[in-house]
Amino acid sequence: MIDGTPSWDNGEWTGDPNRMVAVASDTIFNDIWGTTGIIDNNIDAVRSLYPNPCQSYLNVTLNSDINQVSAIEIHNILGELVYTLNDISMQKEIRVFTGDLTTGVYFLTVRNNQGYQVAKFVKE
Repeated sequence: MIDGTPSWDNGEWTGDPNRMVAVASDTIFNDIWGTTGIIDNNIDAVRSLYPNPCQSYLNVTLNSDINQVSAIEIHNILGELVYTLNDISMQKEIRVFTGDLTTGVYFLTVRNNQGYQVAKFVKE
């Protein structure tokens, strides 16, 4: 309560216990509180994501049947875009520098002309 008014800041909420979170993005986040790992979506692009949790680098191994990846994006837990890598070409192993990211949960989105896949990782 702040000055007698319920407030999110102090954990008081008189409304429905299921709160909605709006994310200004076209990325869909499923089960964000589950274990770290790969979240299935339109395409099966990511074979592995390691180390997870990561510190300075995150290695992304793509499946061999993926023709071309147009972009890799990283969003923070708030849905904010914090990293973009475009025109990946035919690379099957991509090393992403994560040293500038703060500690927390992130979502890596791999996109191509057929769709996208989101993979969750933790930065230590």
